[in-house]
Amino acid sequence: DIRADLAKSQRVLKANGLTPNQLTAHIVPKLDGVVTTVGSNGLFAVGLGSDDGLRVDHVMDIYRNDRFVGKGTVVTAKDNLSVLRVQADFMKDSVREGDHVTSKF
Repeated sequence: DIRADLAKSQRVLKANGLTPNQLTAHIVPKLDGVVTTVGSNGLFAVGLGSDDGLRVDHVMDIYRNDRFVGKGTVVTAKDNLSVLRVQADFMKDSVREGDHVTSKF
């Protein structure tokens, strides 16, 4: 019975202090976006947000004309906009407005 299986699953999650999405929250959906604003302190904004499935701590690759620029980590995710911080160890160049961000690679 499906209802019995669902109830059992919910009890197991609750007993272990988990939520249904917690086990997959770290998985970044396949997304492509554009850097809309570059700020200071290694922060930049992209035109993707929580409505697209982005969450805090997701990591995105940054490209310019098919050339890898670096990686950024989501620090804030709003409906249609996210703020990312560059990962200094992966940066090959500085982030610019119009650069592409993706999770597809």
